[in-house]
Amino acid sequence: MIGPIVIQGRRNDNVIDLNGVSRGAVLLMRRPPVVSSRETGVRWYVGCQALIILQERTYVTVPAYPARRGKSFFPLDELALAPLPAVPKVVAAAYFPADVFAWRFQFFADDPEHPDAKADVWVYPMLEAHDGCGFFKAPCRGSR
Repeated sequence: MIGPIVIQGRRNDNVIDLNGVSRGAVLLMRRPPVVSSRETGVRWYVGCQALIILQERTYVTVPAYPARRGKSFFPLDELALAPLPAVPKVVAAAYFPADVFAWRFQFFADDPEHPDAKADVWVYPMLEAHDGCGFFKAPCRGSR
């Protein structure tokens, strides 16, 4: 992936696929350069799936830690990410203990009509092997 992909609100195309064999993926995000209010930030929810081969190619949900409790926007585990940083930073990482042929990330804003309900997203593969399995928040996400 080269440049950022812009996601907005609750659009159906807020899906990013990262093709290629890896055992992990790292997710970078940033908020819009100008925000309407620092007090009313938009919370993003992100779900992750991995395309693996069992008997055929199939997407499996990668469990999120910590998983969101209560009503879910997706039929898969999701992470709540807020506030987004002003510059591109790693906000989450996904790992799977076997070869993944594609990663799929789905995005949803809690307030899709908010003027700040958009973000730039980058997804990159992690090339080193990892034994873990899960979709994890990165520490120290926000910047002021």
